[in-house]
Amino acid sequence: MRFDEFLSEVLYNSEKGYYFRKRIGEDYYTATSFEKLFSWTFGKYFIKLGIENILEIGFGEGHFAREVIEFYRLHKKNINYYVYERAKRGYINDVMHIDSIIQLRNFEGVIFQNEVLDAIEFRRFVFKNGSWYELYVKDMKEFYIQEIEDTEVLEYLPKEVNEGLIYDISIKALELLKSEYEILKRGFIVIVDYGYERREILERFPNGSLTCYYKHRILDNPFENLYEQDITYFIDFTLIKDFLKKLGMTLVVDKSQGEFLIENGVLDIAEFITRNMSEYERFKIFNKLKSLVLDFYNFRVLVFSKDFLV
Repeated sequence: MRFDEFLSEVLYNSEKGYYFRKRIGEDYYTATSFEKLFSWTFGKYFIKLGIENILEIGFGEGHFAREVIEFYRLHKKNINYYVYERAKRGYINDVMHIDSIIQLRNFEGVIFQNEVLDAIEFRRFVFKNGSWYELYVKDMKEFYIQEIEDTEVLEYLPKEVNEGLIYDISIKALELLKSEYEILKRGFIVIVDYGYERREILERFPNGSLTCYYKHRILDNPFENLYEQDITYFIDFTLIKDFLKKLGMTLVVDKSQGEFLIENGVLDIAEFITRNMSEYERFKIFNKLKSLVLDFYNFRVLVFSKDFLV
């Protein structure tokens, strides 16, 4: 089977897949774990854009959605919040759950996704003897090399690379972004994720960027701890930006997560949240703020606009 098919089984099997069984935070931390600092800063940004309609892809346990809605209501702003989640974890109040993003044709607003693209099944390709081949999975326990069947994928693979280089890419993630573009009549696609520009990806990860997280340990064998570990990779931001630009979108923000949060008022939000707290509680919040800004060093915020002036 192809590697993305293997990932569909171990991550998204509806009965035992990792994303259906594990709670967020068991094996890794996300920005939504940091009080309301992350969500309220984005809420402030969405209000600045004049946005009332938000579609969140991959809402997980709903923390971001609840907190953005809370922020809007605190500022007496109207909000319509839609959520789509493949690995359904139950329903949350005050949002509209959709089964497919196609339901929101001619959507006007923001389509938001935090650490979604890296969680979508990806494929692995290896460059040997001057050509690209694909890594397949045998018996759920090892890789083997096979010729690429769908040669149209070659347009997304890097050129002029070294012998033996492995490159990880999610074609399904690109398909999702294309679907988002197609339903978006006017507004923004907002991507928050971890990765690097293509040049750095190729230099830092000649054996591919596949990474496994198991009980807060970083591993590199996807065939261990089946159904019990997260399996991900680093996003090629160069690919994502080029792909959406070719569709016709305009890149309006390309910043590190820390830069984006600082520029959009996370310090003021931290002061507001802690205004009635003890010095010890304030210290804990500002320590989380420091981690959110500095520790997520390879996270970026990309904002693309469609028929919307900013």
